[in-house]
Amino acid sequence: MASLQHDFRTEHLRACFNIHRDGLFRRFYISLGTGDRSLGTGKRTFAQDFISDVEDAAHGAIPHTDVVARIQKIPDVRLRARAETILSRALHAGLGITTVSGSVEDAIKKWVERQSCVVRKTTAQSYENTVKRFLSFLGERSKLPLHRITRDDIEGFQTMEAKTTAASTAYLKVKTLRIFFKDATIRGLITTSPAF
Repeated sequence: MASLQHDFRTEHLRACFNIHRDGLFRRFYISLGTGDRSLGTGKRTFAQDFISDVEDAAHGAIPHTDVVARIQKIPDVRLRARAETILSRALHAGLGITTVSGSVEDAIKKWVERQSCVVRKTTAQSYENTVKRFLSFLGERSKLPLHRITRDDIEGFQTMEAKTTAASTAYLKVKTLRIFFKDATIRGLITTSPAF
């Protein structure tokens, strides 16, 4: 059973949970990077509930997107990144999943590849051009997990595109991103689309 323990060496809480896979039992200890049980949310039991959900997700008892939704409620960016690392390690150990949702770049490029088989060539080319522009706009943020993209990113991209093309063309590019994020939501990569 998942638990929180106080690490006296660092004064931080550490998550302790068990992973069973292929008949093997492993016990994990991972620092949360803080002594705050609320992880900045104001809810005293937030960290304990989070660790319990991580353990359940690592066993496949609940979808990992539920835990991602919980992580998104953590206001501190540093703690949110730490929580993502904990979930990623647990999923890898329990289910063999290497990342929580994959990077934006990986997910969107795979989507373009899938679309090239089901849409017209001109449409596929339009999708590819939009994706290149969006990844260029994101820069280093394209390496972040998919669920870290926000509505502000989408609006910023549309504003940038509207400066160099017609407003209707910029809108069509955002519409392409909406199709991608809707697909990502259906596939369970993210819980909500930032493009709506």
